[in-house]
Amino acid sequence: MFGVESAAVNLLGTRADRLTRYQAAVLVAVLPSPKRMNAARPSEYVRGRQAEILQQIRLLDERGHYRGLNW
Repeated sequence: MFGVESAAVNLLGTRADRLTRYQAAVLVAVLPSPKRMNAARPSEYVRGRQAEILQQIRLLDERGHYRGLNW
C-alpha cells in the first residue's frame, strides 16, 4: 500500500481529503514503519506519537499556519 489515499481508505475507511486531524496524526505516527506499527489498531506507543503530533499541530495552528483548513 502506498500513499495517503490508499492508507486512509484501507486502514481508516475514509478518503484522504476527509481525514480528521486525529486520523491524519495516527497515519503520520506509524511512519517510517507502517508495516510494523498499525494505524488501524494503534499501540500505546503509536498513541503517544499521535499525541505529540497533535500537540505540534496545535502549536502551528495557534501561530496561524493552518488558516483555511477545515480541521
